[in-house]
Amino acid sequence: MSVDGSIVIAQKDNVLRLPRAVVRARPDGTAQIQVWAHGQIEKRQVKVGLKGDSYTEILSGLSAGETGW
Repeated sequence: MSVDGSIVIAQKDNVLRLPRAVVRARPDGTAQIQVWAHGQIEKRQVKVGLKGDSYTEILSGLSAGETGW
């Protein structure tokens, strides 16, 4: 027999987040992402928070409703 489990170390609700594949966080807690803004693609520096298996929290540099990839 085998068992799978997970341990939750930290959790936040109602946060801005992007798929982890989109955000490649640097050791200093920042990342550069591409954002669709004003009809064109722009590179933007964001500050990241908690990182999970699927999503990364965005603390600043992106607003709700903006599309990043």
